[in-house]
Amino acid sequence: MRHHQVFAGFFDPVAERRCGHSEPEAVAETIANNMRRVIIDERAMNPKYYDSMSELLDALIEEQRKEAIEYEEYLHKLIEAAKKLGAKESNGTYPSWADNGAKRALVDFFRPKDDVALGVDAAVRNNKPDSWVQDS
Repeated sequence: MRHHQVFAGFFDPVAERRCGHSEPEAVAETIANNMRRVIIDERAMNPKYYDSMSELLDALIEEQRKEAIEYEEYLHKLIEAAKKLGAKESNGTYPSWADNGAKRALVDFFRPKDDVALGVDAAVRNNKPDSWVQDS
């Protein structure tokens, strides 16, 4: 995905040069804006996950706006959140059967009832038309 490649430049010491900014505040703003774009673009695939990432981003931005944390700490937290978003990592754990994005979306949607998510996944797989193309 194009957006996920955008994050790669923010995880190394030359982040300022990679995103075209020399001001640290501009680097953080660019990371936050790119995170927001990914959240908006990808939300339909897993609304619960991307809503939680949006809340995390909003909380970080609010902390910085209120000057509750130093800029370096804010940038560090922002980069960690961007890494999680780029890797589609959740704070929770997934059952071993949830080995792709569609299954993880079901788990997120039905959490904490993982058995319901597994049942829905099985029902879809067992009843899909033969010509249906799997998106994995």
